Formats: sequence, C-alpha cells, structure tokens
Amino acid sequence: MAKKKTQPPRISTTAALPRFNHALGEFLALPAHLEQKYSDVVTQIFPLKASMNRLQEFCDNYLNLDEDMPLYFKPAAPWVLMQVVDYGRMAVSSKNVGWFSQHELAFGVPIRCYKKEKSKWVFADWAMVFPFIFVDNPLSMSGGRKIYGWSKSGIKIDVSPAIFEAGNARRLASISLVTLGTNYGEHSGAEEFLQIFQRRPFMSASSAVTDLFTAIPRAIASSVTAAISIFETAGFFPIGYSDRDLSSLKEMLSRFYGMANSAAPGSLHAPPEETQSQQASNQASLIPPMNIITMKQIRGVHSSSAACFQAIVGSKMQIERTIDGGSLFDPISGDPSGGIYVNLRDTAVQPIVRTLGIETSEHSSVGGKPASTVRPMMPFWLKMDLGYGLADSQCWRTDTTKWNTGGTLKQIPRREIAYLNLGSGAGEEVSGPYHFPQITLRVMPLKAQESSLQDMLDRYLENDFFKFEVAGHLEDESGTHAVVCLIGANFDQMTAAGDRDTKYSDRELAFAVPVVWWDKRTPGIKSPALIPLYIFAGTDWNAATSYEVYGQLSLKSKLFNPDRPWLVPPAAHREPEPLLSVSTQLFPELGKSQEAKDLTVLEILSATGSGARGSITTYLKELGLEHFLTGNEFHSISLKQVMDAKDCALANYQALVALLRQFTGLKDPAGSPATGTLPPLAIRVFDYPTFPIVETLGLIPEHCDSTGPYPIYTLKPVDPVWVSGAMVGDTGLEMCSRVGNRWQRVEAFDSSIARIRKGAARRVAASKRKKRMP
Repeated sequence: MAKKKTQPPRISTTAALPRFNHALGEFLALPAHLEQKYSDVVTQIFPLKASMNRLQEFCDNYLNLDEDMPLYFKPAAPWVLMQVVDYGRMAVSSKNVGWFSQHELAFGVPIRCYKKEKSKWVFADWAMVFPFIFVDNPLSMSGGRKIYGWSKSGIKIDVSPAIFEAGNARRLASISLVTLGTNYGEHSGAEEFLQIFQRRPFMSASSAVTDLFTAIPRAIASSVTAAISIFETAGFFPIGYSDRDLSSLKEMLSRFYGMANSAAPGSLHAPPEETQSQQASNQASLIPPMNIITMKQIRGVHSSSAACFQAIVGSKMQIERTIDGGSLFDPISGDPSGGIYVNLRDTAVQPIVRTLGIETSEHSSVGGKPASTVRPMMPFWLKMDLGYGLADSQCWRTDTTKWNTGGTLKQIPRREIAYLNLGSGAGEEVSGPYHFPQITLRVMPLKAQESSLQDMLDRYLENDFFKFEVAGHLEDESGTHAVVCLIGANFDQMTAAGDRDTKYSDRELAFAVPVVWWDKRTPGIKSPALIPLYIFAGTDWNAATSYEVYGQLSLKSKLFNPDRPWLVPPAAHREPEPLLSVSTQLFPELGKSQEAKDLTVLEILSATGSGARGSITTYLKELGLEHFLTGNEFHSISLKQVMDAKDCALANYQALVALLRQFTGLKDPAGSPATGTLPPLAIRVFDYPTFPIVETLGLIPEHCDSTGPYPIYTLKPVDPVWVSGAMVGDTGLEMCSRVGNRWQRVEAFDSSIARIRKGAARRVAASKRKKRMP
C-alpha cells in the first residue's frame, strides 16, 4: 500500500491589525502620529575603537536572527559611540501630554542595513543601534520599551558632574548601575560602573555666526579633519589607529551628526526675507535624520527563554536646532583623546566591553572591582534640540506568524522563538513558577455599578472563546451591587524557579474583580478567577514582571508608612492606624504640558463604625473569593498586548493570560483558618484626568471632595477582612491569542483545564467515599 504523503501545515493569511485595547482608560492611548521634542539636549560623544569581528558577531546574535528575515545588518565601522546625554526637556507634543527630563548613558554601534531583493542583499542605508542604554527616569524606561523596544536599564549619577554643563570646567563624572532590590523597603542598590576623567577643560564652539545651525557641525568636522591632516603631515597616526580607521570615523560623524564641511557655506543660508525661526526650520531639513534600529521583544508567558514577539524597529531622530557645541580635543596637541579616559566595568549583567569588542588600553578598577580603561578618539559635544516620531519601519514576527514588514500576515503553527538575553534591560523580569511561603491578603470590598463594571470587563477581555461575568455581590438598603476588591498584599521569602536561591518580598495594592468564567462551548462549567485591573507595586521587579510578562497594568509605586502594623501580618487586635498613602509617577492632565510628578493616587484611613459581622467563610463566598479559604485553584487573568511601533492605535499581538494560583490558609492550633476582620476603613481615591479610577471601574463613592484642583472620592469598604497563608503560582499560559483580527485557542491551556477538572473530580469522589465510610 502506498504511503500517504504528509501534508505541510497550512499557512493562513490575514491583513488587518486589531485596535490597541484602552478599556482600562484612555490614558493608555498614545497619539496616532506621535511627535516627541527634546529641548536643550547636551550630549558628549566618545568614539571608542572596537573589533569589527566582534561587532559582526554582535550583529549576528542581536539582529540577524534567521535566514527568513528580509533584512541583514553589518557593522559600518570599527567604532562604538559612547554617549552621555542630559535631556533637558522631553515632551510629547502631538497631544501636549507633558514632559520630563533624564540623564542617559548609551553605547551605539554604526551599522549598514541591507534588504533582500531578488535573492540578493542590497544596501539600503546607514543606521545606529543602541543595545546598551541606561537612564535615570522610570517613565523613559517603560515608555521607550512599550513603543520602540528600547531595552533600558536604570542608572544613578553619583555626583552633579560638569559633564552636563557644557563649556564649564571639567570634573569627575561617576555613573552607577541601579541594582533592583528583591525585597520591599530595600533601597535599590547602586553599583559603581563607569567613571570619566579629563585632564583639561574643553572648548566651546559658540559663535556669533548667523548660520549657527550648520556652522557648529562644520567647526567640529574641521577639527576632525585638521587632526587627520596633522597626522598625515607628520607621517604617523595614534598608536592602534590607521588611516582607514580615522577615515571611517570621519565618515561616520558626517553621516550621523551632519558634520560635513564639503558643502559651500553660501548654499546653506536662507533667503533674507525669511525670519530666523524659518531659517532654522529650513536648515534643519538639510541635515538628514539619524536612522535608529531597535530590537523590540516581549518575553513569552509559558517559558522565560521564549519570546512571543520580536521586531526590528526603524525610527528617525532629527537634529532640529544646534545651540552650541565643540570638540573635546585639541588637534595640535597630539592627543586625540583630549586627555579623556573612561574606566568601565564589564559585568556579567552588562558585558559591554566583551559584547561589542571595545579595545582597552589598560586595566583599572571601579568601586574596587576590575575594570578596563578605554580612551576615546576625537570626542566632541553638542547642545541641540531633537525631534523623534513613531517608527517608519517595522519587521516583526510572533510565535504564530512569519516575519512581516507591513503586508499580509502569514499565520503558521505555533513554535518557540528564543528570547535574546542581550542588551541593558533584557533580564529584569522574574520567571516562575512562584512559591509564597507566607502571604497576607487584606480584602477591602467596594461597591460598584454592575452594568458599568461588566461593560468594562467585556471590553477589556473581549475574545471569541471565553466569557467572564462579575461574581461577587453586596447588598444594602439601596439594593444589590457588584464588587471590586482593593486587595492589599504583603509577602516575604517568595522564591521563583528561575532563581531559587534569591528570596523576594513586596507590598502591593491592587484593584481586582472576582469573576466566574467559562468556555463558550461548555457554558455550564464555570470556574473562579480574579481580574487584576490596576496594581501598585512596591518593587521594580514586581512591576516589571507583572507588566512585561503577564500584561497586568502594574505601576511602580511608593507606599508611605508601609511598616506600620497595617501592612505587616496581623495578629492580635490593634488600634486603628491612621493612614497608608500610595503614589506613582503620572502626568496629571492632558493638553497642559505639565511635568510628570509623583502623585498620590490612594489613601487608606481608619473610619468609624463596627467591624464585619457573621461568618467570614460565608462572606468570602458571597464575594466570589471562597477559594481563599477552601484551597481550590483559581486563575488570575489579564490582557497582554504589544503596541504597534508605526501606529500606536493598533496592536501587533494580544493574548488573554491566565496564571493558575492556589492559596492555602494557615491553620491555628484549633484547626481554624488564619483569618479575621479588619477595623472599619475609608479609601480616598484621587481622580486625575489621566487616571480616572472611580469612573472607569464604576465605583460608588460615599463622598466627593471637589474643593481642590482634582476631585477626591471617598469609598467605604464593606466589612474588610484578612486572610493569611501560603500560595503557589505557575508560570502562566495563554488562554487564547490573536495576531490580526482572528483569535486562536491555545491547546496547552485547554489541556491544563482538562487536567485541573479531572483532578477536582477525583478529589470530590474521594471526599464522598470518605463520608460514606462507617
């Protein structure tokens, strides 16, 4: 009998992308035509010699991911550009959202980009890629990663160095990596990482020339040209540098910073009738924008070594105005480094020197630990205004689609994509499964309008296969209400499978909704779940893991008075405590160009009245939270989505993510669960136009204080309680996902649900047999 041929998996296609889901608030939306303006940017640029072989290895490992990708990248020159930048004002001008400032340390690699045409690689353009970039502002870390995939990590400027005061006397600059604390209340550490020295002050290129915009870049370029000419005339080059090296450096600076002195000065002047601002605008267009390539990737749920999304994102940075600038070396001195040397540690977490093949001149130490000394070649500085918009190109794939550059999506059977643990911010999440040996939950039930809450859940969890319904209910003299629970959690000694030797702790507050969910194919079988909506996490690792891996809207926050008895495991009765205050960084309003600030979003106060009445077990069942005492498994479910880099209104990838959890209450000597009532409380919610929690969740306030700039709502928790015990959580699974407009089931989740239900059925049967035994 002839063997039947195996048919290859069918590849389906789809065209449109779904809208990015804003059900949790329009503050999540970004302008469809995003325009960012960076004013008074002072950047110091230090060209560092590097190995072309190592740079090619880097390109192959970081950008040239497989043979099917329609792009290819090669290093353009044997140089790495180290940049130390002071962003005086970073603003989103499209909707006049607001602004913030930051300092930045970045290591850029100049690359050549190629596109495949008729099975051949054809040169497309030059670009810069910044695999290692460090900032000191959390808004920049989260926002840049969300859109472009900037893989940033935190730094601390240990002093206020003159490196950010261009033209002034130079002094030591020391930059430390921020090491994220694993325990709540533990200040983020600062590990000394890089030091910059210079033996003499540097020059200013400011002049009274009316054509300042192009005069300064030409002045800098002539310094480079003058230095090369001197080396050629003298018949020698700096040790370790060749004529070709210096020529490539000159070409690179010309390409990326507009520092060409070949154009005739007269051709760059605007007509006399134009105003000065018009001249600046026209001159800005003469300098081509800098092409920037970023690797955007999102870690998968089921495996810490897998990615669910990867993209090569192309965007452009435009120099809009140059205010001042100058070289940091004197070409007639014979020292092309300008007396500058950099001591840089090559750590296991940030292996910059090793990864990029930066050539070192000698060994040194930073913070008492081994470091390498590198000397820049012809460094310079600029003060300028920059413009940065949305991506103009994106080549992306998911674990169910092929590489796509904007055409029809090609769906393929699910396969695993390796997550690249390369780059400054690539390893900040904590991967599960998780074990919480001691966790205490304070459950503060809040009344909500059922129709508003259910409508929000329907929009947030919209999909083709599963249905979610509000589970808890509260009754009072005015009727029956739905339930949103504000849950305060504290846990210690948590361990994760990815690093069992590290112990984690945190304090967090979360608005969550108890629900029941079911498969639309079997509506009679319902299961409990919690839907976390807003999480205020006390540690960076918790906020990063919740948001990046599981899609939960988790904000790194400050919890004031966290060590008062209210946020430690409760035991005996205590006197009511006055206050817990939670703040996070927000723009207060849209359209007013306000600076981002740490704003108070919640306050918890003691209140008058009596405590909870009746059985806590019965009450938790009414709230849809009986699994907190029964030990039954439940899911925590959220929407994970990836914003399109070219159009912020669209999503490249969306998935419902379910984390399976099991809470086992501690028992006292009498065998009763470790639970109890909390004294009466009041919740004050600060309502900002950018973050309207009460309206979004349909919460029913007791009172509204409108005397200040923003309303403050007072909510009354109904009979708050606490439970304490141990909890385990798995790594999570996608319930369903979509790339394009068609949702797809995930077989692994369906299989896990079948196993859970079989196990539950066996336990019920065993319990019934035990009861029948004499």
